[in-house]
Formats: sequence, structure tokens, C-alpha cells
Amino acid sequence: MTDHIVSGLIAKRAELAGIIDQLQRQLDQHRADLTHIDGVLRVLATDLDPETIRPKRAYRRNRYFARNELSRLSLGVLRTAAGEPVSIDDIAGAGDSRERLRSYGWHLACGDSSLQSLLAVGG
Repeated sequence: MTDHIVSGLIAKRAELAGIIDQLQRQLDQHRADLTHIDGVLRVLATDLDPETIRPKRAYRRNRYFARNELSRLSLGVLRTAAGEPVSIDDIAGAGDSRERLRSYGWHLACGDSSLQSLLAVGG
């Protein structure tokens, strides 16, 4: 029994070490590319310090909402409030979020009662 567990852990460790090695090579290549770009910028724009350029944040796709859809729904609720205070519960219940989350299987992932308690105020 123990041998089976140990061999599984060894295989998992080897897999993770391989992923780390691959990511390290990619990181090294990106750093080299960045160094070359900085060098060209220093030649072409002598008054520009490349270190002052802020990194662009990578966008991570959300599978439940389209790009910027959640912020648009939230801001829509705030716009229609006409200067009145709005609770987080009102914002959470915006639009068709209950049906959208059900259609993506949230009720399966976190349990139907959890989903109902999460979205109870919204609908």
C-alpha cells in the first residue's frame, strides 16, 4: 500500500519539477527579450528610462461573465440608484446573475443551498 502511494508521489513530484523547469526557461527567455527591448528603447529614445514603464497586468478570463460584464452590471446598478445608498446585496443581485451562475453549473459546484444563500437577496 505504501509503495503505491510513494510511487504516485514520486510521479507527481517529477511532473511538477518538469513544469517548473519549463516555466523557468520561459521566464529566462522573457527576461532576455525584455533586456533587448530596453536596449533598443535606450538607443531610440535616449530621454526615456525603460524602468519607469509600468508593467501591463495580464487579464485572466472569467468563465462566468464576459470581459468587463460584471463591472458594467455593478455600475449599472449604481447609476440607477439616483444618489441613494446601494447595498452590496443589491449589486450582487444585478441583472440575470442567478440564471447565469446556474447555467454555468455553480449549483453543482458549490451546492444548490449555497447558491441560494449567495443569491437570495438578488431574486
